[in-house]
Amino acid sequence: MKDLRATKVIHITHEMPIETLDDLALTAQGGIGYWALWQGDNQWSQFDESNGKPFGDEFTLCADLMVEGIEVCSKVRPDIWHRIATDVIDGGADIDACDTIVQFGVFGELVYG
Repeated sequence: MKDLRATKVIHITHEMPIETLDDLALTAQGGIGYWALWQGDNQWSQFDESNGKPFGDEFTLCADLMVEGIEVCSKVRPDIWHRIATDVIDGGADIDACDTIVQFGVFGELVYG
């Protein structure tokens, strides 16, 4: 009898237009403001809620960060990736999904809810 719980990992490559990735980064601006502070241009950093001051390394909110976040999320937390993948790939992800992608790109994990 076959074990129905057995699984195989499938790695899929998908090309996304840079414009779509830039749109996701733009959408993320509306979703990361509860943990990240805009430093000018596309530069952001974490901030301390108690005093509003930035801390930690700055990061650039751009297409490359979105690619990193997508790749890390899909490998580290496929359960989360499966929930948001269709919207992300279609370029219609909401601010929550884009926030998730940015966190995976910056931290390698989901840090803020």
